[in-house]
Amino acid sequence: MLRDEQATENKLLHHVEDRRLVNRLLARDSVAWQAFLENYGRLVRARVADVARSFGFSSDCIAIDDATADVFSSLVANDIATL
Repeated sequence: MLRDEQATENKLLHHVEDRRLVNRLLARDSVAWQAFLENYGRLVRARVADVARSFGFSSDCIAIDDATADVFSSLVANDIATL
């Protein structure tokens, strides 16, 4: 039972940390943006690669990198309205 409680506590802590990170991103904190890229960059790229693979573009790493950059660009477009 202790493990379940600890897992729940860890999830809540990560949620609070993520919320703080989003608030810092909304405040245009450049350090927060770097932390966001470090924490979620690989995840976003992996998801972009999954979508590319579903459309038959799995071997085009340059296109995947470009699409990943587009995702991040869309996050900061319109004064970070997406966040």
